[in-house]
Amino acid sequence: MVFCQVDKELIDIIRKYAKNRIIVDCGCGDGLLGLLMKDIISIDIFERDTELIDNIIHMNVIDYPFKKVYFPVFLRPCHSYHFTHSFLEAHENNIDDMLYVSKQNNLEIDIDIERYNVEQIEDWIGEEGEKCYLVKMKKEI
Repeated sequence: MVFCQVDKELIDIIRKYAKNRIIVDCGCGDGLLGLLMKDIISIDIFERDTELIDNIIHMNVIDYPFKKVYFPVFLRPCHSYHFTHSFLEAHENNIDDMLYVSKQNNLEIDIDIERYNVEQIEDWIGEEGEKCYLVKMKKEI
């Protein structure tokens, strides 16, 4: 099942904000982004019969050893289990920012907007009204 249609414009946005970092598709589902981009890490906790690529890492992305060289991408993430929120809490000291693509009404469900700097970026709008948000970790002053 594909929750977010990926097009060339979205791929260009991901590459632009990743800069030279390694892109990690967090909660990749069937691996559509990995199929289209090839040179990324795809992680999903569930193994599916419908996987489009054979190199999905099957584990909880919260347990993956993130470093500053990684650029996490969340495309229409699952809202159960506080997936995105739990990821941010676990890795806010390991990453500088991440890309979150979802419908605007899911933003406050998934991300503590008081704790992190969240900025809508680019003009891209997905088929179901998804928008791109850059989530930056707030730095201690």
